[in-house]
Amino acid sequence: MSNFLNNSQCSTSKSTSKSSVKFPVASSSKVPNSLTSISDSHLFFLCKKYGNETRFWRQKFIGLLPEVNERKLYEKKGFDSIFMFAKILAGLSEEQVRIALNLEKRFSDKPALHELFVNGEVSVNKLVRVVSVATAENQETLADQIKLLSKSSVEVLARDMRNEQKCDMANTLFEGRSGSHADTCHAHIFKNQNGLLEPLNEDKSLPGQTSWNDGGMDEFGMMRGLGLSEEVVKKLRELKAKNIDINQELLAFLNQREVELENKKEELTKKQLEKGEATRHVPTEVKKVIKEEYGDACSMPDCAKTAEHLHHKVPFALIKNHLPNLIAPLCRHHHDIAHAMHVSAVEMKMKETH
Repeated sequence: MSNFLNNSQCSTSKSTSKSSVKFPVASSSKVPNSLTSISDSHLFFLCKKYGNETRFWRQKFIGLLPEVNERKLYEKKGFDSIFMFAKILAGLSEEQVRIALNLEKRFSDKPALHELFVNGEVSVNKLVRVVSVATAENQETLADQIKLLSKSSVEVLARDMRNEQKCDMANTLFEGRSGSHADTCHAHIFKNQNGLLEPLNEDKSLPGQTSWNDGGMDEFGMMRGLGLSEEVVKKLRELKAKNIDINQELLAFLNQREVELENKKEELTKKQLEKGEATRHVPTEVKKVIKEEYGDACSMPDCAKTAEHLHHKVPFALIKNHLPNLIAPLCRHHHDIAHAMHVSAVEMKMKETH
């Protein structure tokens, strides 16, 4: 054997010294396979497909863990703990297992959400975000909505619900007291209707952006976060020097602005109705008055995001028109939530009628 190796090495060294002798060089170290012949787009399609399937089956596996833990199946199969069982079989961390077991307990009195968890219909990441706002009363509606929404939209929905619950609590605690925290929360008490949150006390379009950057109070008792220009501040100082009530002046201006906007919307509504059925394209004049009312902001309270969609509070398919009082600008997440709420409401009505 040693003679064979020595002879081989000598032969190789002699061969390499001759420039006329060339050895074939492989173009790639990879072993040829069926994947090398597919296009980039198809390869990407397969990655997404298998990635989605992986997430789907992991959700299904997580839904089984409470029952595995209850039966102590992991012990029967030779695993030291439920955590080792989940790690070896599905690559789950200890934290993921703890979250899963906790969710199952938190949803024990909420069958609609419990079923979503056990069946693996939605991800744990979505369920975690609604666990603090879920109640026996809203759990069915929540279950319908989170099936339709992305994780980020579910997070926005849960945040809005927490704010609403805080304001409900404030109104209960300070009921009948003027100047209380309940007054400051009053504008945030809403009811669900057609996928939008609307004021309880009046039927009007949604309030505008109210989430300001509070930088303290200035000499006029106004929030510095409003970003008043030097020219405006100068004129306000001039009025103040003349002992003119600045509050009355500003209120008069704002009230007049609201009246003018309402008049414009009434004129556009009349014009739209006279035309009859409209195309799906929202007229420029309607877009203009909505932008004048809301600016670029999402019309939902406490949302600081830019509006991306003009949402019809009554579905366009029903009225075939673009009435400005029934349109509100929404950010992407609130637009998704609005549609999910509408679908959920329709499904609930169908269940009631059957």
